Amino acid sequence: MSIHAIKLQQPFFDAVLDGSKTFEVRLNDRDYREGDVVILIEVDHDGKQVTPTRIVKADIGFVLEGYGLKKGYVAFSLLNVKECVPKCYDSDDDYGGIGLTD
Repeated sequence: MSIHAIKLQQPFFDAVLDGSKTFEVRLNDRDYREGDVVILIEVDHDGKQVTPTRIVKADIGFVLEGYGLKKGYVAFSLLNVKECVPKCYDSDDDYGGIGLTD
């Protein structure tokens, strides 16, 4: 299982969050596979991360290649979608850095 962090612009981010968009179409430069996890990071129309940061975590379900998709692209289903809250840790903590909480 791999974890893929990718950017997602509005209004698509909100559509994933409210359940009306249940799939993603991407260049398969990361070798997306069923069972992988995708972290979607909200960005504006210029691709810049918005503040405060909103993040969605989802499992990748069915992965489709070919069948009308441009060569090198895949469509995959998003399962178990939930918004996560970035949690920052001080460098004094055991782990330091940033993690995600449900």
